[in-house]
Amino acid sequence: MSMNLMRCTLLANILASTLIASASYAQSCVNADKSIIQEKAAPYQKTINKYAKQYRVDANLISSVIAIESCFNRKAVSPKGAQGLMQLIPDTAERFGIKDSFSADLNIKGGVRYLNFLQKRYAGDMRKVLAAYNAGEGKVDYYKGIPPYKETQNYVKHVLAIYTSLNPPKARAPEKRKPGRISNEELKRRAPHLFKQVAKPT
Repeated sequence: MSMNLMRCTLLANILASTLIASASYAQSCVNADKSIIQEKAAPYQKTINKYAKQYRVDANLISSVIAIESCFNRKAVSPKGAQGLMQLIPDTAERFGIKDSFSADLNIKGGVRYLNFLQKRYAGDMRKVLAAYNAGEGKVDYYKGIPPYKETQNYVKHVLAIYTSLNPPKARAPEKRKPGRISNEELKRRAPHLFKQVAKPT
């Protein structure tokens, strides 16, 4: 075997193992619970918060996208050539001025700028935003919503599932009573003597 052939074989094996690793990393976050997502996001949380504030994108949405895109593996590479934490394809990276997609800071910046752009384009419709992030704006515009692709439909579902877990519903506020009205239970507590039975005359 020639030296060039050996080098090509070695490079092919490295690329294949990288792609397999990237896929398994992303898959490992699909069913991860809230604590695992937060633990994996922790090293990047400061950067996520910085660009969330700068570009007005929900920090938990950013974390949810990263979880499904790469499961917080900054060296992830997809079979289609998407790179880094938020899996920027070369065209998207160039579009938003990102020169090194394996830099955690720059990759998150590029991904968040893209989410910001999509939020404006689709008037905050999160399902369309996520579908476009996965499949491209052209497909979402053509189908006027989520394209009928299993990959994109699952992508939107998985990102929203993680986002929901990171944003638990707020406790319902106690119902306000109208001024001057009080429940029987509260009245019993405040003035129990009013509810004492009166002995019948003998």
